Amino acid sequence: MNEKLGLRFLSTQDIIDAAFADKLPDKIMITVHPQRWSDSFLPWIRELVWQNFKNQVKKYVVRSKQYEALEPWNVE
Repeated sequence: MNEKLGLRFLSTQDIIDAAFADKLPDKIMITVHPQRWSDSFLPWIRELVWQNFKNQVKKYVVRSKQYEALEPWNVE
């Protein structure tokens, strides 16, 4: 994603459309998570559940830190 070039991709289809319209820069980098790929259903669903669990924990931690920053007695 390069805002300076006026590019913003929110889906794989956006990237495909830009490629067919010859709107991609000469070089691009796509970051992916191959450890999340699986051809078998059970490993894939296990990874999906685990990622969702971790994301909920991260969300809780971030919100807790934001709340702590707002507490008037929390002076650093």
